[in-house]
Amino acid sequence: LDPGDRRFDARVAAPARGLVIVHTDITAHKLEEAERSAAELRLQLALEATGDGLWDWDLRSGLAHLSPGYYALTGYRAEDVRADVAFFRRLVHPDDWAHVMLTMEAHLRGEIPASVVEYRMLTAAGDIRWMRGRGRVVERDAAGMPTRMAGHITDITSTRSIEQALQGSEARYRG
Repeated sequence: LDPGDRRFDARVAAPARGLVIVHTDITAHKLEEAERSAAELRLQLALEATGDGLWDWDLRSGLAHLSPGYYALTGYRAEDVRADVAFFRRLVHPDDWAHVMLTMEAHLRGEIPASVVEYRMLTAAGDIRWMRGRGRVVERDAAGMPTRMAGHITDITSTRSIEQALQGSEARYRG
């Protein structure tokens, strides 16, 4: 229709005019978001202060999310590795692997409340560092089977060196 044509009826052809305003109070959402950001910052600061590395292992896929601190402790870069059991096995000293796995499997079966184990780790540079790993199942499926495990590693090399020096000193004293 041509609006210039006298037969044109503006009431029918003109677009409807109006305004619809929808107001949603998002205050609670914004407060939750701010609290979550503050909690994440506190966790990040605590992790940086301790030097620990975090891991979050999806037992279904076999892949883990590793924190920047974890990579710093191991000397590897995220883009250079696939964070799976094979990678973890390469890190753990061969003489410690069986003990680490026995502890972890006992926890996965529910025989112990957490997996806490000390082991030697081979870094990307070839150094051997002592680690204390702590982890626990944080998610299970409907049948009660573990689906997710999370934890952290701490470098305890200096503590182990001091312990060994004390043991040597004690042995010389008693001997």
